Amino acid sequence: MKAMNITNYKLYNDKNNEEFRICSMSDLHYNEATENEKLKMILSNIEKLRPNYMMIPGDLIDSTDSIIELKNKRRLLLWLKEMSEISKIFISLGSHDYYKLSIDGNKSKDNWNLEFVSNFIEEINDEKNINVLNNDSYKDNNIFVTGYTQSIEYYNPLLNKKSGIFTHNCENKQVMLEELKKLKDKIQNIPNDTVNFMMIHSPIYLKDKEIIENINEYDYYISGHMHNGLVPPVINELWKSSRGIIGPTRDLFPKNARNTLRYKNDKLIVNGALSTFHENHGMFSKLNFIYPSYMCVIDFTKNLEYDKDKIYTKRYYNK
Repeated sequence: MKAMNITNYKLYNDKNNEEFRICSMSDLHYNEATENEKLKMILSNIEKLRPNYMMIPGDLIDSTDSIIELKNKRRLLLWLKEMSEISKIFISLGSHDYYKLSIDGNKSKDNWNLEFVSNFIEEINDEKNINVLNNDSYKDNNIFVTGYTQSIEYYNPLLNKKSGIFTHNCENKQVMLEELKKLKDKIQNIPNDTVNFMMIHSPIYLKDKEIIENINEYDYYISGHMHNGLVPPVINELWKSSRGIIGPTRDLFPKNARNTLRYKNDKLIVNGALSTFHENHGMFSKLNFIYPSYMCVIDFTKNLEYDKDKIYTKRYYNK
């Protein structure tokens, strides 16, 4: 489906004096098959919305193979650069951003290996107004943003030797706790006069009490990874639960998959995917024509009309 499903939140903000807009989107899974028309549609929506900041919490690329060819890498960098002329961009890393899919021409998923794309990250960071936050942070007068990279040990992708779309995968809470404690030691003095965000690709444990204790200084957690629980568009409009149908760990009816920000005390914003099925899903990627691309717009306002327990939410489609 060549359309954008936009969820617009309006949140009362008493932590600074300026109103500002954030657009967040996740899971582009860019590869050589990503159509220019799709990239143009996303860019067109950003041009219309004119956010002050953009947040991309992971899986910008489908695998490191996606940027081996210079022409593919340049196309992605040009797209990011065009967006950065509209808005400051923050990118954190997801599970696909540092995996290499093919080894000696073998495209089997069994051969995924860790390959940290440090050179590509440096190229992105060299662009004006783009910041890849790999266990790092950014601050200005309005916002404080931390990007947390969940490691290969967290995702445990190699536990299953024959991984497929119906294979149960693991995500390791204990590893996440250890990593967050180290990150907390590294990033201290989180300000109390800005709106504070942590970008975390997988939200699976972001309602867990032990996890939250390590990141409760942040006002909002920006995530992706869940691909809106693979809920088809018509059902998505009718079914208001935060659960999906199936998640990345292959669990049925996973929590924290969609529609997570509802009330004033909620912190978790889970983005639906820009590409619901990615290249590594094989024939399932052909089903992308059914699904829109998803984007969240978050308006921080000083208008007391929006200082209510239930958050203002509007959902609509744009082409």
